[in-house]
This record gives sequence, C-alpha cells and structure tokens, in this order.
Amino acid sequence: MKVYPVLVSVLVAMAVNCASQSSATKTSEEKQQIVNITYFDLANCNPPAHEVSSPLTREALIGLLVAARPEVLECLADPKNRGKAKNIKFSVDTTATESGWEHQITHTDLTPEGEQCVKRTLDKLLDGWAKSVERPKGTPVIAHVEFEHVGGVTPTVTLGVNEASDLAGKIRLAEKDWCDCFEPWKGKVPQQLQSKITLTQGKPDPEITFTPSNAPEAQTVQNCLRQKIAGLHLTTASNQITLPYPFILVNSAVSEELADAPAELKFTQLEGVRSQVAADTAIKLGARGIAFNTYDSAVKQYKAKPQYSLVRSLKEKCAALVKADEEWVKALEREAEVEQKTADLTTTLKAQDPQWTEADTAAHKAAQTAKTDVDVATKAKTADAQSCPKERFN
Repeated sequence: MKVYPVLVSVLVAMAVNCASQSSATKTSEEKQQIVNITYFDLANCNPPAHEVSSPLTREALIGLLVAARPEVLECLADPKNRGKAKNIKFSVDTTATESGWEHQITHTDLTPEGEQCVKRTLDKLLDGWAKSVERPKGTPVIAHVEFEHVGGVTPTVTLGVNEASDLAGKIRLAEKDWCDCFEPWKGKVPQQLQSKITLTQGKPDPEITFTPSNAPEAQTVQNCLRQKIAGLHLTTASNQITLPYPFILVNSAVSEELADAPAELKFTQLEGVRSQVAADTAIKLGARGIAFNTYDSAVKQYKAKPQYSLVRSLKEKCAALVKADEEWVKALEREAEVEQKTADLTTTLKAQDPQWTEADTAAHKAAQTAKTDVDVATKAKTADAQSCPKERFN
C-alpha cells in the first residue's frame, strides 16, 4: 500500500512568513521581529469524517493515521513537545487489537511530552473514526506511517526570542482551544484575519482591533477571538507594545481552495487536502479488499460444491465488490484532481521563485502517479465486473 508523501521539501517560507516579518512597535524601544506567526488548520476543531468498513484492515488503519496529520503536527507546534532539532522526522507504528490501540513512536527529537501528545491525539481520533468498526479478535492489525515536522513551515512556536514573539506565541498556542470561535467556518474554508493588540503597562485590558470585514461570519469570529485574547491576560514589560497578529487559517477538512489568499497559502491548504484524500483512498482500498475476500471465499465455496442456490449469493457479493471498486476509483480520481491542482500551483510558484523547483518536480510526479493509479483501479473494476455471474433471476 502506497501512502503518498507530503511535499515537505519546500525551501521557501509560505505566506505565513510574509506575516512573520511584521514587527511589534515598542514605545521608546526598537521594533521587534515576530517569528511566531504560523497557520492553524481548522481540521483540528472538526476532523473530517472517514467511513471505515468492518473488519478493520491495515489499509484503513494507514489511512486513518494519515488523516490525523493536522492534529499530530499541531502537537509539535508547542515547543515543550519538541527537542532542539529544527526538523523532526518520526514514524508511528500502530497496533489495533480488540482492546484498543498501541502506538510505537520512533523519532529523532520528540520530548516525552511530545510523544504523549501524539499518542493521546491518535487514540482520540481513532476511537471516533473507528468506533463502530470490528476490531481484530485474533491477529492484530498493524500500520506504519511516517511524519515530518519542518520548523517554520509546519506549525511552529519558539519561545524566548523576544517579548513580541513570545506574546504572539501565546496567542498561537491558544488557538487550538478556541474552536468555538471558528464554529462559523465548520465545513467551510476560512477567511484570513488581521488583528492589532496594544498592551500598556499598568493597564489590565488590552486594546484589540481587527481589520473590518463585511462578512457576517468573519465578524462573528472576530468578536469571539477578541474575547479570547483578552482572556489570556497578556502583559508587557515595556511602557507600551503594539502587536500585529494575523490569524492565518486553512481547513484541510474541506476540499475547497482558499479564495483571495496568496498562492503560497493556497499551497498549504492543498497540502492538507492531499493528506485527507490520500487517507480516503487507503480506506476505500481497505473496503475493496474486504469485498474482494468475501467474493473470493464465495467463489471457492461454489467451486468446491457447485449448487444453483449459491449463484444468487455469488452475484450479490460480486456486485458489492464492483461497488467497492467504484468507490475506490472515485477516491483515486479525487486524489488525482488534487494532485493536479497542486502541480499547477507549484508551476506558478516556480515561475515566481526558482526555489520551488524541487517541490514542482515532486508535485508533477505525484500527479502522474495518481493518474496511473486511476487507470489501474479502473481496469481492476472492469475485470471484476466481467467476472460476475451472468445468470438472470425473475
């Protein structure tokens, strides 16, 4: 089973870096560069739904682990969960048994807190996605998936740089707990929000303003975030500090592109969607495997003792296999569509900055592979349909 890799080789900063180069103004002091501006994926608030067939298969478990990418990477936004390495590669080997999930994490620089965060996150997501799925009663199901946290590209907060960055970091780390604010964008692509926060020494309440928006949903989100920021009780050691803070948001739980967003941020959105459609493909392949094995067993039973009474069951099971094939092909077609959109976007970005060349090459290779996979699955569906019994029943 092939899990399509994430394009983590991008060498340029995404749109978030445009915001991170903004600076906080301090009264009677020099400006401070803010480094803790990084995107937040609303899939952390409302994970996408993934329907899993029983019994649980290795392919489906791989798919669910891939689908957990936004939440797993959010664990590593917090510096207490990371070591000193800028980039952290780690793998997860998950064993599913009748009693639950066991996760073995192999890593280069996760802290014990980071390991526990990943394990808790996976337990919660897997329990939700597979709550009605039959667990293995005998041989356990084991799946292996690799992740990579790229400092400054995937969500990253670093404390201790300067006062302005630390203030921004506190806000960013709190965003995962502000899901009620983002509820208006559940199942939708979000808008980008720009706030300005002014803290004055000795004044308990900060001044918080947002760039006005005509969209009612954005206004609702802004009003909620204003209260959340005030609730952090931020303080300053300076006489006064003004912090520009953009809420840079994506939502990999929906397949739409970000409207009116910089191309680099559109790439981030597509990158998240790629993980979800690849996850769905793996899950659909697992369902296809179940249907294939069921039909194959029925065929073997019929061949061992041919009986006309078994033909109807054969036909029904073969029809179920063809239906599973169709769902698998549809998932691959969605994946191919997203891969092509990503390739088209990286070509545009490469034209603007040659540092996107490596990512563009990888994106086009992935798009071509996805098209080939669609062709292979379509041929398998045709062959399965041709193998179905042709008897007609009144």
